[in-house]
Order: sequence, then C-alpha cells, then structure tokens
Amino acid sequence: MKKTLTRLILTSISLLSISNTTQAQWVVANTPNPVPASLYIATHFFNGNKGVTVGSATGGFAGSAYQTNDGAQSWTSPINANGFFNDVDFPNSNVGYAVSILGEIIKTNNGGSIWNFQTSGTNNALFGVSFVSKDTGWAVGDMGTLLATTNGGTTWNTISANINASTTTLFKVQFLNANLGYTVGGNGVVYKTTNRAITWTPVAVSGNGIRNLHFLNSNEGYVVGTNGTIFKTTNGGLNWVNTSPINLVDTANTKWFGVHFTSTDTGYVVGWDDNIDVGYILKTKDGGTTWNTQLAAPTEAMWGIHFPTKDTGYAVGINIYKTINGGDSSVTTSVSTITLKGTKLITVYPNPTSENITIQLKTDNTINTPLNFAIYNNVGQLVLQENNIKNNFNLSVAQLPQGIYTYTVAAEDGSVKEQGKLIKR
Repeated sequence: MKKTLTRLILTSISLLSISNTTQAQWVVANTPNPVPASLYIATHFFNGNKGVTVGSATGGFAGSAYQTNDGAQSWTSPINANGFFNDVDFPNSNVGYAVSILGEIIKTNNGGSIWNFQTSGTNNALFGVSFVSKDTGWAVGDMGTLLATTNGGTTWNTISANINASTTTLFKVQFLNANLGYTVGGNGVVYKTTNRAITWTPVAVSGNGIRNLHFLNSNEGYVVGTNGTIFKTTNGGLNWVNTSPINLVDTANTKWFGVHFTSTDTGYVVGWDDNIDVGYILKTKDGGTTWNTQLAAPTEAMWGIHFPTKDTGYAVGINIYKTINGGDSSVTTSVSTITLKGTKLITVYPNPTSENITIQLKTDNTINTPLNFAIYNNVGQLVLQENNIKNNFNLSVAQLPQGIYTYTVAAEDGSVKEQGKLIKR
C-alpha cells in the first residue's frame, strides 16, 4: 500500500538542521558467503569480536553455522546441516546450541569451532532455543513442540505442556533461571512457566503473531511480531503495554523478527516491511516510549540482532551489519523551533519513487518567502538540493541509490520549516 510519507507537524514542531557527518551508524561487515548467497537468521556474540551467526548456507534450505574471531572481518563455517538454522544460544563463551527447521540440534563446546549433532527426537521445525547453564535448556518449534534437557543435550525430552499443539507454533523461548521462562507463538500469546516448563500460563497480548522476545529480568520484557507489534511488560507478563512505533513505519506491513535490549532504557528491534521491501533497525532510548529508525535497507529483511556490549552490536539478514557506537549517527545538529498553523507547506509525490518526484507547494502556507528543498541520506549527507522555490517543480532522483532519505524545507534564512521521509526504490 503506497502512502505519503510527508507526515509533518500540525501545531508546533522541533526539527533538525543537518550538517556534515563523520561516521555511519551501521556498516556492512564481511559475510561468510557472497550476498545474497546466504541468509543469516540469528547471531550471538561473546564480546565485540568473537561470535557465531547461523542461518541458510545457500539462501535455500540447507543450513550453516559461521564463526568469527575478528569482529566479522573473516568467518569459518565449521558445520553444515540439512535444514537452515533458526536460532542459537550460548550460556557461556564456550558452550552453545543451535536449532534447525528440520528439528536438528547442534552443540559446540569450544565457542563454535567444532559442532556436533544431537538427537532431538523430533522432525518438527525448531525455531527457538534457550539455555540457563551449559547443561539445562529448552527448544521450541512447530506444532507446539517443547523439548528440554538437563544433561547438555545428551538426551532431549518432549514436554507435554498445556499448549494447544494443533494451533500453536512456538517461535522463541527464553528462560531467566531453571524455573522461570517465557515462550511466544504465532497466535499472539505469551506463555509463562514457573516450574521448569511443566505447566504454562497463557497471556493473550495481541491478535497478531509474536515472533520474538527479550526479558531483561523476571519482570521487564518485550515481545515483537507481525503488524508492527511491540509490547512491553514491567510485571512479569501480567500486563502488557503497546509500544509499537505507529508513526514511524507502516505497521500493517511490518514484521519484527528480532529484539534486544542492552539496558532498561536502550533497546533495538529489527524486521521487514514486505510491502515496500525494506528492512529496518529501530532503536529506543526510553524503554520503548519512542523509537528512531537507525537503518532502512531496501530489499533486505532483517532477522536477528545481538549486542555483546552496550555499544557493539550485530544485525543479520541478507547482509551482516555491525555498529560500534550503539547505532547512533555522529551527525552534528542544531535545533530550530517554529510554529505552523496546522498546514503543510509542500506535498511530495509519488512516494515511494524510482525516478522523479513532484514538489507541490501549498497555497495556504504562512511563510510567504521562497523555499529551499534539500535531500539527505541516512547518515546526514546532503545529496540533492533545490533553492529559491516559488512554484511547483519536478526533481529527478534517479541517480540516488535505493533507500530511505530525509528531505527538509527551509526558509531563506536557513531555518527548517518542514521535513519528511522519501523512499527511493
């Protein structure tokens, strides 16, 4: 569904006048295979340099696990599987587990250098895995599949929990300790256990599918999923508050696949708008009250994200992205606050576009002065500019790479009067 992204302030607004930038937010790291040969679904790093990424070996059904020891500059692929891997978890820097779409489970005892297959006892797709120690863990998947081990995967036992297997796909699981855990499903329900997964209490969070979760502690956690769903709890799942960024993305078409918080206030979600085929990384610094777009990558679904430190993080999809500054841009900004009388100065269309845009001036604007129109890329660099605008005009953007850009409308004195988003296909 096409929509105009010139969402501008109706009463009073504070906008940024963007100057030169010196450092990008997220950069594309080296990938194990040429893009788009593979699909990277989940990742776990122990520190800024050493980590494991799992997914599809060829962009098809077969799976691989990849290890890096130099911050994603180089990778090795110590194991391949029949099915692609959906999740990976490490209870410590040596012992780790990954699960696949064909019910396969693999384990490493040396940080991902060598992996061995385990007997899971199921052929159902497995989507999530969580360990609270090197020996005690759980895996979840299709048809309500719930597996548990207390001996490091030597044996995996199927748990007959009070979850409707015929209607529930369990996508992710997280245990905080040996007794307390949560799992989420495609039916929009969060399940909680306090007795080692023997029984579960369901909490209906939304009518949308939930794909992932991250709990910071026994009380505070987040779940994300389809239709732009982001919900937060501060009382262990008894109540949930909708913190979805409804004014930032097209929630009807956006699916969040990954979520990771580094503190009570700071967290990230990754996903994909399948209508305009754009992958997103969003960040909050206030516990989900507000969100900001850090990356919008055309034709790239973003699947997983993990921060081993508060500033160094990795996001995976078709590419592998890395940040060393929390994803924050080093754009220098100055703030200009003005008041508008409930009107927009311009309309930009078509939006999204592949070649040209029309900038249509509103006849009822209150500026009464020629305007300057500028377009900036996602790291704040000026890429196009048109000054002294007095009438409607057309502008070619065919030369710009695909992506999401910010445009500004400024008066002759340089004060920014309006800004919006432009999608270049």
